[in-house]
Amino acid sequence: MTRDEVATPITRCPGCSYKIDSASALDGSKVRPRPGDLSLCFHCSLVLMFEEDLTVREATIDEIAELPTEMRALLAKASLSIRLLRGAS
Repeated sequence: MTRDEVATPITRCPGCSYKIDSASALDGSKVRPRPGDLSLCFHCSLVLMFEEDLTVREATIDEIAELPTEMRALLAKASLSIRLLRGAS
């Protein structure tokens, strides 16, 4: 875990089963996620939502569609960055 990461309960990405045990903010701040916050799987870039117990589940299409345009654009950019880092197309 890096200094910018915050420990979260161990859970698995529902898309690829990657072990998720921490979260970090895009701006580098050490902020603990809250229920309803969004995240991306660092392995497959699936959009995730934090639950009450801070485990994650796949965000629904409706939840993503309700986001402001700027937030959807930021998620798309971050998702693309993850895929490029991982060498996926």
